[in-house]
Amino acid sequence: MTPGSAIADVAGRHPRPAALAGVTVTAIVVRGTIGGDERAWPYLLVYVVLLAVAALTAAGGRLSGRVVWSLSILGAVHVTCGLAVAPGTTDVSLYEHWLVDGSLKLDQVVHAGGTAVLTVAASQVLVGWFRPGPATHRARWCTAGLVAVGLGACNEVFEFAMALRIESLRIGDAANTGWDLAFNLAGAAAVVLCCSLAGPPVSRVAVSSASTSGRSVG
Repeated sequence: MTPGSAIADVAGRHPRPAALAGVTVTAIVVRGTIGGDERAWPYLLVYVVLLAVAALTAAGGRLSGRVVWSLSILGAVHVTCGLAVAPGTTDVSLYEHWLVDGSLKLDQVVHAGGTAVLTVAASQVLVGWFRPGPATHRARWCTAGLVAVGLGACNEVFEFAMALRIESLRIGDAANTGWDLAFNLAGAAAVVLCCSLAGPPVSRVAVSSASTSGRSVG
């Protein structure tokens, strides 16, 4: 399946999240052309690439409607926080706004929440790789967490590469990157811990055990 057909498939299944994605792309283009913000183009590049990857992942109904919605909202929030300015400033990204002065930035909350969403999405994609059961249930969530953290790290590498070329991108210093990675890990770990401890539905485990016993007897 091509990215174009995957996007069409997901748009047909989830028209409202797809509309939000379309509005987000339009807003980035307007910001870059009319607003003259050169930071818009790296955001557009990464957003379009992630949109294609998300569509390929979600095509065929592999992701639930709630996860598709969450991914669409995450993309819109990421773009808004990156291109809008913090209250009371003219050149400071909204990401740099302190929710708790000196302790917690909006950037860190978005990183934790975004990685949590990616962990759930990765888990849904990995369902077919793990047979139902307590052990494989935990393994699936741990693997999903690693996938989400890896995607977060790739995003930091991309931001670093873009910052080398676009001075106004303002991604922060090494401490900022370190905190981003730390909150990525925290968001993924929280989801993995809660969902792996919850365990798989009993009915799925029972069905799996029964089918395995049947094959052994046969």
